[in-house]
Amino acid sequence: MHGKCMGINRDGGACSGQARPGRSMCAWHDPQLAAERAGWRQKGGQRRSNKARTAKRLPSEVMTMSELQGVLCVVLRDVIDGKTEPGIGNCAAGLGRAIAAVAQVAEIEDRLAALESAANLGTGRRA
Repeated sequence: MHGKCMGINRDGGACSGQARPGRSMCAWHDPQLAAERAGWRQKGGQRRSNKARTAKRLPSEVMTMSELQGVLCVVLRDVIDGKTEPGIGNCAAGLGRAIAAVAQVAEIEDRLAALESAANLGTGRRA
């Protein structure tokens, strides 16, 4: 077992962490690990970013409309519970509306093409 860290916390009190093997300080106070700690902090910040949190929660494949509805319901619940900022909720709602509009246009185009095909109408030619 290693001794207690000899470092001092921000509040001026002694660190309660365990010293690293063969050292008198823990990983958070050891001056030899300053560069590594900066990397740890950067990685921690990246993993906690809105982008990283969103990527963890969303599927990597294209969503169906019912899946999109489910995600938007989760976002709404998170906004109401204070887990997600309202601006992020607004952004998700706007993107959801855009996705739904594009899907609607694509469906109308498909239906129109099927009707034209059934009526033997070519691309712009009338029979």
